[in-house]
Amino acid sequence: MPPHNFEGSVALEVSYQNSEHNHFKPTACIPKVKASELRELPTEKLIEKLREARLELMKLRAKKALGTLEKPAMIRNTRKLIARILTVLNERRVKEGG
Repeated sequence: MPPHNFEGSVALEVSYQNSEHNHFKPTACIPKVKASELRELPTEKLIEKLREARLELMKLRAKKALGTLEKPAMIRNTRKLIARILTVLNERRVKEGG
């Protein structure tokens, strides 16, 4: 495996921060939501929240790749939110089926 060149990644981060053409707008921080709160929402709203969370995760991963992600824990929190939503949706699917 070749040695990592950290100087190149730092230069990319610095040049991106100094760039006038910032293509990534700040994303809204997804608040922590309990599964019990998600169970109260209708299925359509859950699916909408799932789409938003997946889009947010995609943006966070892009920021991480560019080196501009300020809070790496947001990726983990967003993944957990997606898992919670999918769990509630799966519970409903199983309940309807049996």
